[in-house]
Amino acid sequence: MKSLKASPKLAEPWFIAIASCKTETVSISVTDGGKTWAIAKSDFGLFVVLIDFLCVTIFIYFIYFLDSSQKAYVAEYEAQTITMSDFTMEFKAIPRDGFFSGREQVLRAILFKQVEDLMAEQYSIANGKALKDQS
Repeated sequence: MKSLKASPKLAEPWFIAIASCKTETVSISVTDGGKTWAIAKSDFGLFVVLIDFLCVTIFIYFIYFLDSSQKAYVAEYEAQTITMSDFTMEFKAIPRDGFFSGREQVLRAILFKQVEDLMAEQYSIANGKALKDQS
């Protein structure tokens, strides 16, 4: 039978600690006034739970505050920054290749018509009247 040796990779524990409460009260001494307060363990435990609840609530509020301030900063940054999306137009309902049979002029005419309609719509939204009523 082989003898069992301790593995050199694992550290052996030096000690084992056991915590236990010996009294029913917690004493808190204040150094300024020389006062000592004795609080029951159950009351002190309730105090610790309330403080923990308050800390978690403040932490959640802080995360909410950071999130909302970051969203406001991103919105302001995007409003002040010029990107390619500011010059991008999306065309919908473009006919398939078979419609214009490879004739680029037909496609170009369809795209110009969509741009004209879009510009007239934006003009009427901005000025409150149709572009045709300008004359």
